[in-house]
Parts: sequence; structure tokens; C-alpha cells
Amino acid sequence: MREKAPRYIYISDDNREQVIRILKKLIFQRRTKWLSALVSNIFPASLAMLWPIFSEHEQEIILGEMSPEQSALFLTELDDDDRSEIFKSKNTQWILDRLEELDSDDIVDILKSLNEQEANFIIRKFDKEYSEKIKKLLNYKEGTAGSLMTTDFLAVRENTKLETIIRQFRRAIETEKLDDIHFIYVVDKQFKLTGYIPLRVLILQPPEKTAFEVMKPPIVTVTPDIDQEEVGRIFRDYDLITLPVVNEDDTMLGRITIDDVVDVLSDEASEDLLHLGGVHGDEDVTTPALTSVRRRMPWLAINLSMQALSAWIVTFFEPALSSLVLLAPLMTIVSGQGGNTAVQSISVIVRSLATGALQYANAFHAVLRQALIGGIAGVLNGIFIGVLVYLYKGNIVLSLVLFSAMTANMLLAGFAGTLVPLTLKKMKIDPALASGPLVTTMTDIFGFTSFLGLATLLLQYIAV
Repeated sequence: MREKAPRYIYISDDNREQVIRILKKLIFQRRTKWLSALVSNIFPASLAMLWPIFSEHEQEIILGEMSPEQSALFLTELDDDDRSEIFKSKNTQWILDRLEELDSDDIVDILKSLNEQEANFIIRKFDKEYSEKIKKLLNYKEGTAGSLMTTDFLAVRENTKLETIIRQFRRAIETEKLDDIHFIYVVDKQFKLTGYIPLRVLILQPPEKTAFEVMKPPIVTVTPDIDQEEVGRIFRDYDLITLPVVNEDDTMLGRITIDDVVDVLSDEASEDLLHLGGVHGDEDVTTPALTSVRRRMPWLAINLSMQALSAWIVTFFEPALSSLVLLAPLMTIVSGQGGNTAVQSISVIVRSLATGALQYANAFHAVLRQALIGGIAGVLNGIFIGVLVYLYKGNIVLSLVLFSAMTANMLLAGFAGTLVPLTLKKMKIDPALASGPLVTTMTDIFGFTSFLGLATLLLQYIAV
């Protein structure tokens, strides 16, 4: 009788603390039977999410209660640091036994986190043909379609009858060589991709028909050097669940599945968000303090230099500041609002670049739109702060100077917050990482210069 697949416990914000508390209690009380039952009913991804909360001793016990298949999937969900810690306490055979449960793309991801000697030892343990496939996958550049690709797929010749394909399909499933087949790929004698057969078509069509008679032409293919962000956009735009990877001659190399693309899109979004704050894309709350400091210091040093440049600009207007101390706090309002507007524009543009909504073909309209938004927001902010200053100081000239500087600086912020990320993207520099310091420095310098410059010109009318 076939063993039933476990019904996994869904870990949510509502039950997370309760599950953690029960696991810790079972470990402490050494109730192995109950612990094993609970661990086997928690999905590997959920265990990986809870993993940093447990001590090393607790982690070792939990890992020991996982089946080889569950622990293999669990390893694919861990980050590199946690996975490396586990591998330090395990021998190479233990690692190999888990890798044999995985698809080739997951195997490659894990091998990349091992040292070269261990990785080569494990690769040699696979049969010769599979070892060569793994080596080829390891050679693909990180962040490309090749690095996401698995070479595990089912391909048939054009003249193969459907009844034969069904037998091959069953054999692949029964031997667990493939467990997520969505399409049967059709190739010619040179192994060039000519089409695909959805499972529904395979089942419903008469078994005596050939693959060529029922296949559908490929919707879209990619080469292994395509950037993973582009792969993500293709999956989204074409509503795909799997994507064939071919070389320049259309020879079938492998496929990319939706689960890997979901991870890519999530990682890219998180990375862009962290980069906007000048934080390394791999950093989280468990990252060692010294590691975080080392990663953040370059960005902080650049920002410090930019701020020093802005401060130096202010020294040119010392006479005006000495005559009217109120100019000092007001100039920070002008520069601050410019910086806020710039960050808003940068966020919109970086996100639009990542999703493909913004291309260089429509960049001109995007620049004008963000500049217009910044200008209108500047007028409204300028009126508001100008009225407040007039009520406080009773000087209409000072209010007009503040209004003018605020409007001009926020207009520039919208313009620069769009143009700078586009320019950096063109230069192959990550706009999420580099745009912030550049644009905020521009708005600081322009804000100080415009406000203090106008104040200096009209000093005799406001310093009263």
C-alpha cells in the first residue's frame, strides 16, 4: 500500500510562536516520536524560515528527524551561511545522499556553497553523463538563465508515438527522475527544439498519433546568457510555468521552472529595496555585526563625502547666515524636501526599470512626468512653508525666496530622480544602489545654493 503524503502544517504569524514553543518543548523533553511526527508535517521552506530561532543543539536534533527527501528540500531553502554551518558538521556522503534527491539546478546551487574540493568529490560520485551536465551548469554565470536552468526534462523525437511517450512519462515519474513535468518537449534529430506537448494533449489525443502531429510550437525560448530579471519578465508577460532554454542553434539545453523564477523575483525585489538604503542584498537580521559594518562602510563613506561637499557649499554664504540666523533651519527644509522628492522618484523609476514598465523608448515622458510631479509638489510645499514663515517673521520677501527655492529644488529632484537611474542603468551600474547618494547630493547642493543665493541677493530686504 502506497504511503500517503503528509499534510503539511501551514506556518503563519498566528501559529508561528506556538509551533516554535512546541518544537522546543519536545526537544527538551526528548519526546522523539512526537518530534519526528511534527517535523515531518512541517514543509521544508517553513522549517528553513524558523531555523535561525533554534540553538545549534536544537537544530542538530531537528535535522536528525528529517527524512533524506525532506532534508534535501530543506537545504535548498536555507541561505548559504546556515547551509554552510550544517555542512561543517556533516560528512560528504551525507551531503551526497541529500543531493541525489534534488533536481540538477538545486544541486548546482548547493555545490556552489561548498569548497572546490568537496564539490569535485561529490560531482565524481554521480555517473559520468550526469557529472558532465552538472559541470556545465556550474560554468554558467550567476544571475543568468543558465544558472536557473535544470537539465532534467523529458524530450522525444518528432516521430515518436504518443503511446510510447506515455510509457516514458510513467517510467520517469515512477523512478522519480522527474517529478514536476508540465510539458513533453519535441526535438528533431539534431536535438533542436521544434515544439512541446501539454500533458492534457498527451492524454486526450489518440495514442497512435505522433509527437509531430499534436505538438504546439514553442511560445518563447531563451539562451543561457539572458539575465535572470529578463527571465522573470518573460514568465510574467507570457504567464508561463516552465521555459525552455536553448543555444544559438535552438538545441535544447534545459528548462527553467516557475518555482525558481518566483525566488528570483522575490530576491531581486528585496535586493533593490535594500540597495535603495545602501545595504548589501544578502544582509538580514542574522548577519554578523562586523560583516554588516564592512558591507555598509563603502556606501556610508561615499555619503559622508557627498555631505562634506554640501557643507562646503554652505560656507560660501556665511555673511547671509550671520545676518539672519533663521536662514540656517530654513535651508535644511529646502534640501530635505528635495531629498524626499528625489527618493520617491528614484523608487518609482527603479521599480519600473525592474518590472520592464520603463524602457528607453518611453524614458522622455517618464522624465517629464516626474519633473512635473516634483514641480507641482514644490509649488504646494512652497506655498505652505512660505505662509508659515510669513506668519512667524512677517517678511514677504523671505517667504517668496523660500517658495522659489523650494519649488525649484523639488522640480530638480523629480527630474534628477528619473534621469540619474536611467543613466546609471545605461552604464551597467545598479541604479538602486548608486542613485540615492548622487541625487540627494544634487538636491542638497542645489537647494542650499538656490535658497542662500537668493537670500544673499535680497539680504537687505529680509534681514530686518
